[in-house]
Amino acid sequence: MSHVPTVVQNIATAVEGLIKGGAVYVVVPGNPPLGCSPTMLTSRSGLNTTEYDPMGCLIDVNRVATHHNSRLRTAIVSLRGKYPRATIILADFYSPIIKILRNPSHYGMAEADALRACCGAGGTYNWNGSAICGMPGATACENPSAFVNWDGVHYTEATNGYIADWWLNGPFADPPIMSVVRY
Repeated sequence: MSHVPTVVQNIATAVEGLIKGGAVYVVVPGNPPLGCSPTMLTSRSGLNTTEYDPMGCLIDVNRVATHHNSRLRTAIVSLRGKYPRATIILADFYSPIIKILRNPSHYGMAEADALRACCGAGGTYNWNGSAICGMPGATACENPSAFVNWDGVHYTEATNGYIADWWLNGPFADPPIMSVVRY
């Protein structure tokens, strides 16, 4: 796998170590669309409008995430061939977040707050590195389930609930977890 970038190679090596240690099921999550995170949007604010997609996310940052995810998929396919007795599940973090951001009201989330953190200290994306969630000056929203993002980095319980369901039952895990786990 010498053509695989170092980060993906490290992930593949860790997965191999788990399998060699006896793991039968391994779930490997990809990267989320980091170009849609309040932290990244705040730190890169002021860029030319051509650097944002129609949802308001940073195109180049998301391009890096999709490239990583593509390489990760290739590495997992290779590992599946090498370890056919193990079940290696690729958990797509990117697509479910994009699905929610494209139609937040369908998931009970406020369109106006789709790219804002629930817990933060003001600004366009409610994220401020000097007053992150839990620090003096930061406050939490009244209804976290109306937000995609909790604190600029982590997703809300509501968002994680959708992701978990889609990983367990499809369509955002390859293969869906519940389709292969035998208990």
